[in-house]
Formats: sequence, C-alpha cells, structure tokens
Amino acid sequence: AQASLAHTLPCFTFAGSIWDSHDVMVGNSVALPYVADELLPKAASTASELNTSAVSRSEQLERLLGDLNVGADQDNAEISRLYETVDRLRVAAKDAQNFVDRALALSHAFVPMIEASYTCAGADHALQKAHRLHLKIGRA
Repeated sequence: AQASLAHTLPCFTFAGSIWDSHDVMVGNSVALPYVADELLPKAASTASELNTSAVSRSEQLERLLGDLNVGADQDNAEISRLYETVDRLRVAAKDAQNFVDRALALSHAFVPMIEASYTCAGADHALQKAHRLHLKIGRA
C-alpha cells in the first residue's frame, strides 16, 4: 500500500533524510500532503518566531547603537572643549613666558643703573635686592 501511495502522490526526496515517520516516507521521499499539511506550517511557525526574535533583537541593537552614538557625540563634544581649553592654556603659558622673558631682560639692567645712580652706602643693599630679583625672575 505504501508503494502504491508513493507512486500516486507527488513526493520530495531528501538525501540522508531525518524524518521519523515511516507512514509518509518511502525510501528517502516525503509525500506532498505531509509536506503541505505538516512540514510547511511548522517551518512557517518557526520562521515567524525567528523573524519576531530577529526584529526585536534588531530593534534592541538599534537602541543600543543610538545610545552609543549619543555617548560618542557627548564624548566628542567634551574632547573638543578640552582641546579648546588646552589651546587657551597654551596661549596663556606662552604669554606668561613672554612676560617672564621681558622681566628678566629688564631686571638685568637694574644692577648697572643702581651702581651708576647711587654712590652712597645704601646702594649695596639696593644692589643685592636687584640681584636677588633678577635671580628669582630667572628661576621663574
């Protein structure tokens, strides 16, 4: 009976078939009604579950990527502000160095000016202060 049923109904052949049901199998072939009534609905249900799962996971990934993008944008903005601050500090440090260099050059002239202007005994005290000022500016 199985042989006559298999020859009258269209069948699908699967190499190395994994089907258990011997009622629908003849050799390595599956009867078309079994495929239409059993296999396709199960496969469609499984595909629908996989699709639903994939959609929810892709939506979750999109939310996570959106969160990452927002975080990256915030980090980039903070890094930009940091670069701006560092640039301002660099300019300020350069200006401070220029002021120190000018002060050092000006303080270098104090000792000869004091020696030439003051010949009294109090000039030694003023000379020492001018010299110490020049050294402190040089250390700066």
